[in-house]
Amino acid sequence: MQQLKRIGAIGGTVALIACWPLAVGQIGQTLLSDGIAELQKQNNGYSAELVSYERGYLSSVAVTRYSVTDPETKHKLLSDGLPSEMTLKHTINHGVMNLTAETVPVGVPELPAVLHTTTQLNGNTTFELDMDTINRSYDDGSVVAITQPELSGKASVLGEVSFTLDIPLVQLKFANGDTLTLTELKGTGDGKREYGFWLGSHQFDLKKVALLAKGNGPVFQGEEFSYRIHSEKDKLTGKIDSNHILKGSRLVSGDGMVDKAQLDMTWGALDAKTMQVLSQLNHNDHVQRNAAIDEFLSKGLYFSVNNMQVSIGDGRFDSDLKLTLPEGIAHVSEDIGKVFSELKGNVNTFISHEMVKQYPYIKQGLDELIIMEMATETDKGIEIHADISQGSLEFENGQKVPLFPLLLPMFFHQ
Repeated sequence: MQQLKRIGAIGGTVALIACWPLAVGQIGQTLLSDGIAELQKQNNGYSAELVSYERGYLSSVAVTRYSVTDPETKHKLLSDGLPSEMTLKHTINHGVMNLTAETVPVGVPELPAVLHTTTQLNGNTTFELDMDTINRSYDDGSVVAITQPELSGKASVLGEVSFTLDIPLVQLKFANGDTLTLTELKGTGDGKREYGFWLGSHQFDLKKVALLAKGNGPVFQGEEFSYRIHSEKDKLTGKIDSNHILKGSRLVSGDGMVDKAQLDMTWGALDAKTMQVLSQLNHNDHVQRNAAIDEFLSKGLYFSVNNMQVSIGDGRFDSDLKLTLPEGIAHVSEDIGKVFSELKGNVNTFISHEMVKQYPYIKQGLDELIIMEMATETDKGIEIHADISQGSLEFENGQKVPLFPLLLPMFFHQ
């Protein structure tokens, strides 16, 4: 009897092992189906579809399709000769504790890419994109060349994503003969998508960029660019702060050269729920759009330029700004003047004497501000300080300038 029990236990174990690949295959199909459904719910201007899923014993084959649904984006892609949809084929192997897959584009020979993924049974996934050099020429004379981009990272079932990106060289030649070259583009990120907004930290670095006009030389050149984004949500209020820092050096254009430039700005106290509603709206429905804007602005927010700095030779320009819109302002879409009258904040600017010497045409305006006591001259340069309240910019001498004509272009800039 004991022997029979032992044989039965062994048989049960063998049966379990034999059924395991089938169970893993079922889990894989469920994970992919759920992922497609989640993408569809986000409604971000594209659609996702599970075309087919053929589940086998040790492996499965799935086909998915992704389409751009936003009319403007779709029209732009088609007018540029680019596809507005892509079909992917997934070859999935059923392991004991995970699923491995190779994903390739279908019918796009000019995109030589393979995405390798390993998905644990709990849904956590690591990924690595292998792509050969892309070199494609078009009938209009334009050329796209991308040297062996690399992308890898991981994604959790909770929506957390981290990645690293490395593209050694991107070269674009346009139909008119102009060229754009990006050298050593790198990126890292670690975050999570909530309420249609990416929370976490992301950074992109670019060693060099050059835009050259055919026959006319450089239109724009720059080095050592970096763009850092850090966004986080306050757990108590549910509001989001999003900080952006952009840096660059040796910026050359038709207006001259800037040795260094930096812009550090923050959009803060953004209400996550109403912002998500805004992002999902049909913007052709003006009534619905205005109602959503009113609700969003009624929650209050702030915008700050923490530091804007430009260095040209020995000259320096520094400025900071903060604007706060308090909570409780209703029906802004009916009267935008309410925003200007309720804004509070301050602005501070410094222009060094060396900068004024390099650009003498700004000296007359600064001298007038000094005479009117709206600016102060120090041994290092010119300083301007002003407070913002009740729809006016109030300088240190008490003089006020209406805020409406100064900020109106920000609200209607296209």
